[in-house]
Amino acid sequence: MDKFVYVKKSSAVTSQTQGGKIEKGKQRPAPRFSPYDTNETRDKKYDYIQRRKENAEKMLAPLIKDGNAPTKAAITNRLLSSLSDEANPIT
Repeated sequence: MDKFVYVKKSSAVTSQTQGGKIEKGKQRPAPRFSPYDTNETRDKKYDYIQRRKENAEKMLAPLIKDGNAPTKAAITNRLLSSLSDEANPIT
């Protein structure tokens, strides 16, 4: 005959409870990692992307002439000539 052993483990919520009810002053601890996007994380990502685009536009602004995109050589020369500047993304 098979015998089964049932084990009941207490969780973090039950350890904070008193008589089966959660105390009013205590809240559940925030999770370290949330696998799902929340509105806050989406907003942060959007802000980060917007800042990156603005920085790229600022760096390329002196190179753009007549609405045409700058050449690869012009971009390379600009980056190499500005290596000592703190605004340079390489340094």
